[in-house]
Amino acid sequence: LGALAEERGAATKQVEGLKSRREELLEELRRVEGELTEAEVQREGLDERGRQLESSMARVADELSQQLHGAQEHGRVASERQGVLQASVEASLAVERRLTERSAAVADAASMLARLNGRSRLVTETSATSDRARCVELQELVSSWH
Repeated sequence: LGALAEERGAATKQVEGLKSRREELLEELRRVEGELTEAEVQREGLDERGRQLESSMARVADELSQQLHGAQEHGRVASERQGVLQASVEASLAVERRLTERSAAVADAASMLARLNGRSRLVTETSATSDRARCVELQELVSSWH
């Protein structure tokens, strides 16, 4: 009977110890469940932030792509304008060269005209003198035939 009472006391002690351990474990489980709930809430918040960041990154990537296309188009238009301006510069330089050549030709022509005007009187006088001399010769020739 003493041994049974001892075993019973040991079993009761063991049951009490296990109940106490169970209470401790239940308390630990509640604490862990609370931490788990907080971690899940935090994870959900981080997941939401991640989705927002991905959405923002996609939107920014799209905007940057549009800006890139716009900048490329502006670059193409600027390049075309530069080509047109370069062609205009070349045409202007060609016109300038031609105007310079024509200006020199006009100056030469004006110089020649001035010399011709100066000689025109001489030619007129020479022609008149020559005509008079021919007239005299013709008159002499006509009178010698009669």
